[in-house]
Amino acid sequence: MKKIKYIVILIISLICCGCSVDYNVTINEDMTVNETLYIKEVGNDFNEEERKNYLDSLKTKYGAYYDISLIADTNYTYVFERKYYSYNDYKNSTLITDEFGTVDLSLLSSRVNLIIKTDNEKCESILYNGDMDDQIELNVNFHIPFKVINSNAEDVVGNTYKWYYDINKCDNDIELSFSNNTLVSETGEMTVVEDNTWKGDLLYLLVGVVIIGLLVFWLNKTKKNES
Repeated sequence: MKKIKYIVILIISLICCGCSVDYNVTINEDMTVNETLYIKEVGNDFNEEERKNYLDSLKTKYGAYYDISLIADTNYTYVFERKYYSYNDYKNSTLITDEFGTVDLSLLSSRVNLIIKTDNEKCESILYNGDMDDQIELNVNFHIPFKVINSNAEDVVGNTYKWYYDINKCDNDIELSFSNNTLVSETGEMTVVEDNTWKGDLLYLLVGVVIIGLLVFWLNKTKKNES
């Protein structure tokens, strides 16, 4: 199912004056990932019934993948939210893989490498709304609390790395590498994260030794009783 394409078709049919799209990803300290898409209505020209029908149609098509809601403030914003319980699961992002490109994530020691390769045809299809003078703009934001080793971001604000897309700018891949054992605050202060993985491994080893010891003791005792 072409989820983003359906979104754009609905936007075109309901929001003829255009829209603003923000795609935000937050990688948390525990290496879970929060993915959020904001589709902001430009012009507030629609009544409550039309908005309700639009929201219901989004939930029908995408509710299996995302929590979808409508925020009513200065502008009306449709919000898609999803949480991944490991950064590796983010490779299965429906929003990215269906209509933007491919996600490649790899871990080498404490270094995480993220590459999102854009598909020009897909990108152009979701950003072109039929009027070259009124195009959809896509802002991609990655919030990383870790030390970033390498990035091709167009802009950096604190711990947020930004990329911008429009119909004439769909060939930029997203490249980001960071160290998951060094936290960086918004003010730039670094903190080395203690790696407690060895403690868990040691615990499992000790439990295994105890179980084996008890098993050997029981076997020896059984043999003595038989003799």
